[in-house]
Amino acid sequence: MEDGAVLDLCVLGVYTYATIIALLHILKKYPTCTVLLPYITPLQRLHLAGNIPIDHPHRRELIYFLDYPYESLRKTGAENIYFLCGNGDPIRGNLDYLEEGYHFTMENDELTKLICGMEGQTIPVLKSGYIRENDWLFYFGTFGTNVLRIKAFARQYAEQNKDRPGSDYQKLQEMLKLFERQFGSSPYPSILLYHGPVWDSPREYTSLMTGRNFPADRGCLAGISPNGVDCAIKCQHDNDYECMQYHRDKKRNQSRMGIWHLGNISLKEYLPQILLYFEDIIDKTRGLTVPECGSRELWNPQILKQFLGEETIYWITSAENCQDPGQLIEILTKQGYNRLININDAFSYCFSGYLISNDRL
Repeated sequence: MEDGAVLDLCVLGVYTYATIIALLHILKKYPTCTVLLPYITPLQRLHLAGNIPIDHPHRRELIYFLDYPYESLRKTGAENIYFLCGNGDPIRGNLDYLEEGYHFTMENDELTKLICGMEGQTIPVLKSGYIRENDWLFYFGTFGTNVLRIKAFARQYAEQNKDRPGSDYQKLQEMLKLFERQFGSSPYPSILLYHGPVWDSPREYTSLMTGRNFPADRGCLAGISPNGVDCAIKCQHDNDYECMQYHRDKKRNQSRMGIWHLGNISLKEYLPQILLYFEDIIDKTRGLTVPECGSRELWNPQILKQFLGEETIYWITSAENCQDPGQLIEILTKQGYNRLININDAFSYCFSGYLISNDRL
């Protein structure tokens, strides 16, 4: 992006040291209208801060953010900051009924009061919802550790240990160890995001979707006009792309053009809730990210059963960072139509294409 460009929306999907620093860097460099990030309780932030290496180059910046996330983001100049906690009503059926604009609902008064009490100030907390803009859908879902469950854990620990001898520091370290044993080594929520076209019926639209790798340091080579609106998809004209799907079957009611970002969520723990919430977009999904590069701790092979058929499905990951390739091998061997897209510091991947109403042809 060019200096001076304005971001409409910036989303922090997962909490890692790298993503936090990247978020702060982006917000300081580019004026931003709206920031969305999952709500993370003070105890979760304390656990995350406690694992920052002493020699981390951004240690001070990370600790300040984890101590004061709302204030830290406000100092960047972002216009609107919203913490997502829980989910609103799921999207069902035909997407045509969805209204244009941003649609996120307020959390219930009891949970909002609890969160503001833990934070010591009022912060904007919303349930995940959707954005429809230019007939493109962005559908958000927030999954992870329950705020009420964490509050109950902290209260129970305090009551059981209030009269036990020992320094506050010792008790805090013991509590964090117990917290990790109970909630896992990465007990932080993730924002899951599906995005794709609202209108995609092959009977009404002529379409093409392609994908290709390109060097990360060069960026996409598409011919983009100075106004940043028109994309010539130059890679198609040069015939150096991998053709994914022409969507010419007029008998179909929809195509597969959506991308589904699964964050670093534990599919092992939350897959049933995720599938229920995103139930009606699964058949629209062409590519999806693999949580934490296929970590055995988070993986659930049951998700593969949602993508059986004669259509290519792209699983996006960073294979170099996968400590156990068993899950990636399982994806490839489950059926012949599964493909792995490997992205890293050297190569990125571009999904592109077009949708044209048959009335305009």
